[in-house]
Amino acid sequence: MRLFVAVKPPGDIVKHIEYICERLRAQGIDGRYTKPDNIHLTLKFMGEVEEARLDGIKAALSQAAKSSPSFYLNLKDVGFFRRNKGDILWVGVDGDMEKLTGLHKTVDRCLRGIGFKGDSRPFKPHITIARGVRLDNDAIEFIKGIALDDNGFKVDRISLMSSVLHRQGPIYSGVGTFRLT
Repeated sequence: MRLFVAVKPPGDIVKHIEYICERLRAQGIDGRYTKPDNIHLTLKFMGEVEEARLDGIKAALSQAAKSSPSFYLNLKDVGFFRRNKGDILWVGVDGDMEKLTGLHKTVDRCLRGIGFKGDSRPFKPHITIARGVRLDNDAIEFIKGIALDDNGFKVDRISLMSSVLHRQGPIYSGVGTFRLT
């Protein structure tokens, strides 16, 4: 099974992100938009994992969650990563970034303790909202002008997610939820 650890924003934040996506589509910014049920902030991608390791993973994530305090984040801005096969649009976050970074490091450390590789790239927290996007200068200017107001949310749990890839896009399922302290 293909696994990752994520922060799942609450429903009102997902609706706010859906509204942002509608505005982008209305501007002719086309791509493969993330389905509302799939909206998340990735803390750790583990890739293909044998099902026999699941209990150990859950125990490690339970330990990570118990040693991490809850905190607040806000949606900050809309940005993009340039890619050859189409750009990736994302929503950035701010708020208690020290606690978010600490949670990422704790999850990474606990999973390294049971044999997973540590993250080699710097942690750049974001919520992917579309892939395969072609951005021209007008689209970039529009994106820079999107204001994200009144959108704070509490992070009080992490989720272990399974990802099954399909032609229509990935389907994510919850495998476990772990409450922060």
